[in-house]
Amino acid sequence: MCATGSPSASHRSSPRVPLAVGCLAALLVVAWQLALVVALPLVVLVIVFVLISGPAYERARELRRHRGSLAARVADTVTAAPGIAAAGGVERELRAIDRTGSGVVDAAVHRSRTAGALRAVALVAPVAGSAGAATLGALGVVSTAAVAVALTIIGIIAGPVSEMGRVVEYRQNHRAARRIIAPLLAESSPESTSPVHDPAPSAGGRVLVSGLQVDDRPLPGLRAQPGERVPVRSTAPWRAREILDQLVLPSRDGRTSVCVDGKDLAHTGPKNRRRRVGHARVGARPERGAISRAVRYRRPDLDEGEGAAALAAVGPAERVAALPQGERTSLRRGGEPLTRQEIARLWIARAMLGQPALLVLDHVDDDPGTEGRAMLRRQLADYPGVVVLATDRPDEVLDAERGWREWGLQD
Repeated sequence: MCATGSPSASHRSSPRVPLAVGCLAALLVVAWQLALVVALPLVVLVIVFVLISGPAYERARELRRHRGSLAARVADTVTAAPGIAAAGGVERELRAIDRTGSGVVDAAVHRSRTAGALRAVALVAPVAGSAGAATLGALGVVSTAAVAVALTIIGIIAGPVSEMGRVVEYRQNHRAARRIIAPLLAESSPESTSPVHDPAPSAGGRVLVSGLQVDDRPLPGLRAQPGERVPVRSTAPWRAREILDQLVLPSRDGRTSVCVDGKDLAHTGPKNRRRRVGHARVGARPERGAISRAVRYRRPDLDEGEGAAALAAVGPAERVAALPQGERTSLRRGGEPLTRQEIARLWIARAMLGQPALLVLDHVDDDPGTEGRAMLRRQLADYPGVVVLATDRPDEVLDAERGWREWGLQD
């Protein structure tokens, strides 16, 4: 047995068994009765270790699994924070993190019980041997001198034996960790590929915007009727993003007003906001969970059929269906196993689900490529609500015959 994963630790723990055997042999020379009363607790200790080491390994695995799930969920939630806030899902994600954290606590308690049992049995074994030797001396089965020798020998092995519980616990933790880490270290890292960048409310509600500012410069007001297309004008991409962020999540300073379909977004709840506003941003990562959940994240009240239809409309439905679990496939580490282009299409489907009165698109045409931009153009052609978008290619994603009017800062 070894206390850690290092080979040296394994060599340091190995002398415990020869030491115990040598001490039992010495007791056998002194009096076989003493050897018997000391050997019995050690045999029981070994049996208990065999019985408990399996559950200790499983509980160590369970704890690591819950810890990994919590870490991954927190990381995915942080990276997907803008989309979560825009979809009004902050409280839902906090509840999900709390549930995952409770699982970590429960798994840690279960493992601590197993570890406590291992250490307790290891501590009791030498004490039981000492008590047995003293009992034999009190009954006159062996001489007082023999008992004194036995207690001295038991004192030699008491320390190493009592440490065996900790050694078994650490060994099972090491096995649980090695089961995951060793294959990852053994496999070769695949070559990384750089992302491709090719050069229930009424859907017909009006959008009224006033009081927005960027760099202490006021934006002109916006009065958009259903069906209007409004590209954001700004030479700085970060400035256009700031405009769109304020449009999706306006401040409550009293000067800002973003009214969509009769509701002021700054003074309404997340449920009303996510029904009225759809938002998609280039490079955004979806939160951890099934693909079907990611598509319907903004509108969890809609059934899976509507989510599947929205996904089919933007393209990746066949690719999702080809996955082993289909729409039940879990997105991890920022959207795997979907590619960046497929994630961009997923965000478009999510933003357009339910045809919100205001659709806000932040350079979502950068990732899908030429075919993706053609798809986006088709989707926007008949969209009944107001579309406000930041794009470097308005002529590729908007219908020129329908026309549009720019809005933003005059740089």
